[in-house]
Amino acid sequence: MFWGLKLTSGKKYKSIVEQSFHVSHAVLQLSNDIPPDFGLEVHVILHNIDYIVCFLSRSAPQTPLNLEISEGEEMTVYACPNTSTPYSERVSVHLTGYYCLEQSQDEESFCGEEEDELISEEESSEEEGEFSKEDFGEVSLTRLHL
Repeated sequence: MFWGLKLTSGKKYKSIVEQSFHVSHAVLQLSNDIPPDFGLEVHVILHNIDYIVCFLSRSAPQTPLNLEISEGEEMTVYACPNTSTPYSERVSVHLTGYYCLEQSQDEESFCGEEEDELISEEESSEEEGEFSKEDFGEVSLTRLHL
């Protein structure tokens, strides 16, 4: 199920999460009169820690994200311009993603921990220190669980 939040620059959005969700994309919406060097940081505060999750600008107006926010967490989200600007009210960030589906323990879920596959010594590369995609399949190099 779709999840989305439109952030207006300079305003904080605070809530206690009622259903777990995954944030997968951030897009900057600018009006044409915004200067070319304008940019902003998107922040998420969880457990009293302020995380910068992305920086958006005219040259990089969108970015993929991989954030999982769990039910019951108190979360604050805001967008902060890189300079003081009178344009704040004409700048917004659209965060999009999806709600995590609740499923039984036997079924895979769209959010949550995935089981890592164990690789036996026979399946590993013959030469120590050299690995190939075929040895391990697709590997996710980064994962942020908040």
